[in-house]
Amino acid sequence: MPTAQPRPAWRSPLRLLLAVHLALATLFSLIVPLGEAPDEADHYAYVVFIGTQGRLPVGPAVTQGKHPPLYHGLGAALTAWTGLDFDFLRANPDAQHGPDAIYPNHFIHTRLEDFPWQGGSLAMHLLRFFSALLSTVTVWGVFALARTLAPGRPALALAARGFVGFLPGFLFSSGAVSNDNLAATLGTLSLLLALRIAAGGWTHRRGLALGVLLGLGLLTKVSLLVLWPVAALAVVLAPGWRSWTARLAAASLSLAPAVLLAAPWLLRNWFLYHDLLGWPLVRATVDVRQGPVDFSVLVWLASGLFKTFWGKFGAAGQIEYPAWVYVLLLLPSLAALAGLALYGFRKPGQLNDDLSQTTPSRRRRDLRLERRAQPGQLPGNDDLLQTTPSRRRRDLRFEPPASVPPDSSGAVRLAALLALSVVLSLATLVQYTGLALGTDQARLLWPVIGPLAIGFVAGLHELARRFWPTRRPSWMLIPAATFLLALAAALGLIRPAYGRPALAALPPDATPILFGAELALLEAQVDDSRHAPGQPVTVTLTWRAQLVPTQDWRVTVALRHPDDGALLADHTHAPTHGRWPTDRWRAGDAFQETITLTPPAEGVRPSRYLLTVQVRAFGAGDGAWLPVAGRGQGGVQAQIGPGVPIAPTDLGAALDRSQSPGCRRASRPRSTRAWPWSRPACPTRSHRARR
Repeated sequence: MPTAQPRPAWRSPLRLLLAVHLALATLFSLIVPLGEAPDEADHYAYVVFIGTQGRLPVGPAVTQGKHPPLYHGLGAALTAWTGLDFDFLRANPDAQHGPDAIYPNHFIHTRLEDFPWQGGSLAMHLLRFFSALLSTVTVWGVFALARTLAPGRPALALAARGFVGFLPGFLFSSGAVSNDNLAATLGTLSLLLALRIAAGGWTHRRGLALGVLLGLGLLTKVSLLVLWPVAALAVVLAPGWRSWTARLAAASLSLAPAVLLAAPWLLRNWFLYHDLLGWPLVRATVDVRQGPVDFSVLVWLASGLFKTFWGKFGAAGQIEYPAWVYVLLLLPSLAALAGLALYGFRKPGQLNDDLSQTTPSRRRRDLRLERRAQPGQLPGNDDLLQTTPSRRRRDLRFEPPASVPPDSSGAVRLAALLALSVVLSLATLVQYTGLALGTDQARLLWPVIGPLAIGFVAGLHELARRFWPTRRPSWMLIPAATFLLALAAALGLIRPAYGRPALAALPPDATPILFGAELALLEAQVDDSRHAPGQPVTVTLTWRAQLVPTQDWRVTVALRHPDDGALLADHTHAPTHGRWPTDRWRAGDAFQETITLTPPAEGVRPSRYLLTVQVRAFGAGDGAWLPVAGRGQGGVQAQIGPGVPIAPTDLGAALDRSQSPGCRRASRPRSTRAWPWSRPACPTRSHRARR
């Protein structure tokens, strides 16, 4: 009877961690509203163009068209059947930036995005799940990368895998439509294969696979070019070479498939933009930096990379942890760097012994390799009985070829290759920062997320080993802490930021102005003191849903001249500044919002300008304004208060003497109409309907 081999202790935790990562990435994709990730709407537009036009875009009209098309082409093939429309993506003119943003959403998320998804909404959710699957492959690649670097430390591989799989910044990117996900997958797999070649030797099959991965990486994102010299160096440093000619020939053969795969896209760029990588198009689609990359820019870049690595959410990174959370996260980051520095002071032999620590399963594999390496000896029955198909596949994944004996002295070489990939990626990012703004995003480093995670975990372990040598550190503390941070970010930070705002208190004695049958304006508070030209005018409106709204209603607040109705300033928006569109309101819900109108600084005729409010459905024309009723109002336009005086300082006294219509009727221009809904005693600031 065949002897059953014990299953490795790391297999079950690995599968569990992969499943939990996929679940978390899916959770982030569902919690974050569509379009609320960096450049997500632009990446979706690239997919739509390919899916509907059947070709690649030319010129800067499609901004993400500067990128190679592999991710977007795959996305178009996956979602072309859905219709790929833009109906659900409605820009929010009131979106705010910065950590104190109250209205962080760049788009207004109506019920068109609700389940069951249809059209473009379905397409974007499919693309997000595709990204989540790619990130799961990346997480597995990080595990395999750590196993290749330190085969005797499976706990290190599991901890690095758990750290990446639960990292909030990585999960946020994993649930978004972005080519960074495919770039991370191909970058991690390319590094994995390069390390296996450097550890176990080069073969034609491995060289071909490495070239295909590098070529596909270049067809995904140009930044993956930094891995080409790392891969070539790994081939050159592989064991078993007899001459430098053979080394260089193997490196050339490994890069040849990459060049052949990328050649059509490179030649297209040359014919269209006279540059193989299309840099003229890149410059036309990014915000170009005007100054040099000095120390202050480097500090800004480091700060942004740190925050987005641990988690900084929203389309423009406007949703952040509290400042004290970043301070706490800085402590393990600095500790990991200190631990890596201590690693550097070890002797090479000690480092090799640490990374290639022997385990019982490792000793059994080494024994089999020694038997196979003996000339003229065939495997006996015991060997055949102890080998199963699954074990042979695992040996192929994690062991060097039988012709090359295990080389424990190469651990330093493998670690140096990973460190080189990080250094080159950082140098390339700094160089790109000299061209473009907005490069302070850790997602640009996801192709080397594996080396970063392994370095973080190994650094913390080394520091713990130095200061607590008698205690055995628990590797799983790092994934557990990161998992809790991810849940806090998803449920405690992102979800409330895009949730329903607080309901407003109902004015007890207000008689509403009705806009159609669904919306009612309960109260308007106007800053009706004298304003100089260019000085903002603030208006606070309280709305209530009379019935369940059926439309995404849009409100236009305007300042108009009392004589001829000429428009001075206006603002069109969704109530609640787009955070909670009207088609999500329930009957009786009331919300309050504050709007700012900014008149021009020059060319303003001194007068008391009328403040008007109008409502119509999203996308409707000028003839679709809702009828106004209640308290003397009529037509399609409601007047709020006695007006706002706007005049230069030297004319202010004259307007101050011309008080509101309810105070001095003789001083009111004849064309100014007195509205019964708003005739309180002057001076007035709150205009509320009273019974």
